Amino acid sequence: MDDLACHAGGPIAIRASYTFGEYILPDVIAKLKKEYLLIRPSIIIHNTKEIIDLVISYQLDIGIIEGCFNDYQIHSEVISEDNMVIDTSPRHPLLKKNRNCAFQT
Repeated sequence: MDDLACHAGGPIAIRASYTFGEYILPDVIAKLKKEYLLIRPSIIIHNTKEIIDLVISYQLDIGIIEGCFNDYQIHSEVISEDNMVIDTSPRHPLLKKNRNCAFQT
């Protein structure tokens, strides 16, 4: 009943992979704590394999990883997408190696 009245509280174990955990999760947790004052998040950065193992063994409430993962033991949901862009000089040697790549100059 407390959850329905927005009085959710207590510990919540969260593990995230490096990029998400270091750059995005702190802001998400700050907003979450403003809405749910009684939660006590425990956040640790791990690699994807460790996070998946912890979720499967019920040692985590939430695991956040980068990339796709399909396992019948875990419910996964995409929460955001990311685009990566490489900028380089038009004269960089890597651009000459494979013109079939999707590099833009």
